[in-house]
Amino acid sequence: MWLVPKRARTDRVLLCLHGGGFVGGSIYTHRKMFGHLAKAAGVRALLVGYRLLPEGGGYPVPVDEGEAAYRWLSDEAKVPANRVVLLGESLGGGTAVELATGHDHRALVLVFTFTSLPAVAKVHYPWLPTHTLMRTRFDNLSKIGRCRRPVFVAHGTADEVVPFAHGEALFAAANEPKEFLRLDGFRHNILLGEPFYEGLKRFLEVHAP
Repeated sequence: MWLVPKRARTDRVLLCLHGGGFVGGSIYTHRKMFGHLAKAAGVRALLVGYRLLPEGGGYPVPVDEGEAAYRWLSDEAKVPANRVVLLGESLGGGTAVELATGHDHRALVLVFTFTSLPAVAKVHYPWLPTHTLMRTRFDNLSKIGRCRRPVFVAHGTADEVVPFAHGEALFAAANEPKEFLRLDGFRHNILLGEPFYEGLKRFLEVHAP
């Protein structure tokens, strides 16, 4: 885990759960992006790394890392639950939603996140019975309605991995207050930039000050 920056004027912390596809999908490849995000949004960011599971074919799959990071913020860093903003990008969105349904938090942020793993797999492998075969499901669409804190959903219109419609569906199923950021022309494996940083900053200022 990395906490960046280590010192800040705010006590809000983004618990960042990254995706698996961007340049190998590790904490190292995402550190710079989330560091810029924390600075732009005026908060600190805790970056979480994942273990590589054999059943995932060496693919990074978040298992207990989100829970461990949340406990560390509470027990070691002494960050109150109402100052923790859960941010999940792509695969990490599944863990973020799981945390949001089971733990108190300040807000939930989902970026390029799918409705469920079988649903997004079906887009790429329409001939396979993905809903039957896949053990890891991350059924975000059925769970997001249990989140009672503000929700921010951002999705790229040109996302070739997780279709834009998935972001729209998650937003529709979320409770108010909520906000949707349409990232025109953004693909899936791309560095988040100013449009996202500014959108998230405005959302946090209004709904999670």
